[in-house]
Amino acid sequence: MTPDHTPPQPARPPARPPARSTVRLTAVVVGVSAWLSGCALVPAGGLDDAVQSLGNQSDSVARVPSLPAAARPAWRPGDVFVFGRSTVRRIVSGQGDRWVWQTTDGQSYTTTGHFFVPIVDQTLPGRHIRSRIEGRPETLWPLQTGRSVEFTEHRHQKQTVFGIEQTVVQRWRCEVVDTRHVSVPAGDFEAFHVRCAARSVSTGLPGQIMTWDYAPAIGHYVQRTWYEGGRVRQSVLSAALPGELATEARLQAVLLRLQND
Repeated sequence: MTPDHTPPQPARPPARPPARSTVRLTAVVVGVSAWLSGCALVPAGGLDDAVQSLGNQSDSVARVPSLPAAARPAWRPGDVFVFGRSTVRRIVSGQGDRWVWQTTDGQSYTTTGHFFVPIVDQTLPGRHIRSRIEGRPETLWPLQTGRSVEFTEHRHQKQTVFGIEQTVVQRWRCEVVDTRHVSVPAGDFEAFHVRCAARSVSTGLPGQIMTWDYAPAIGHYVQRTWYEGGRVRQSVLSAALPGELATEARLQAVLLRLQND
């Protein structure tokens, strides 16, 4: 499945790390997040080749010796994240493990409070997707290298036109692989590199693989990588605005600047 969003996370943790990240203020206001995990195809070689291929994408990434363990971020309604040149994701409402987001085209979706967990509710043209999560994905927090978690996703999809329904059960394993320097349009960040892979519970075959670079400095991932159509795809953060600053005028100014860059 192709991630339809990826969803976005501004952070105001009680004790945020010192300014260890260089943020380009022309693209991001610091002080502050798709992701529908869709049917992303792994290469013909299977999951092992997919893992290796994604790993090869970061061979030139500078590793960070260590980062303090990262606590779960605090989100607030109104916080906005911009990916690429024009993809806007805004938190509409939520608390705890249920957050409602709105996308550029006005569609909404619901996530848990964990960036690495698939979207749990989303309506797309012609279909509705709902996922039930079994397990305790929250135990991956606080993030630190070597930490891992497993959980099960029961994904139910219904076609709204023909009423055809399908349920797929996947077993996910997510691991904090390492810490690294990541450069994206929003700035340069020290990040935790998290890799998640899924297998079908019924067949044991690989289903999806995704990686995330989570930056504690802003409490959200700044880069997401997945497979689609046999190719590696990426979504990168271009700007982040805390709710109190995310006025329509400021957001439009940020989008215009991104279009002109």
